[in-house]
Amino acid sequence: MSKWYDRTVRRTEFQTGDEVHVYNDSVKPGLCPKWYHVYRDIGVITRKINSVTYIVSCPTWREDRVVHVDKLKKLEIFPG
Repeated sequence: MSKWYDRTVRRTEFQTGDEVHVYNDSVKPGLCPKWYHVYRDIGVITRKINSVTYIVSCPTWREDRVVHVDKLKKLEIFPG
């Protein structure tokens, strides 16, 4: 299974201080999952543990979290 996963995975590298969107698939009762935004949390990379695991801090969280690279997406800021 890891061979198939490694074929299609895109390696992503983050640096300390990068702003990222954090994937959160929990849906509150009464909300439609179809319209729910799963990348709603914006955090900052505080430390790199290894090549696929990072510690992320977010102002809406009580404490920092350990997040896998598959659950992170780089925050794109467009000029204008």
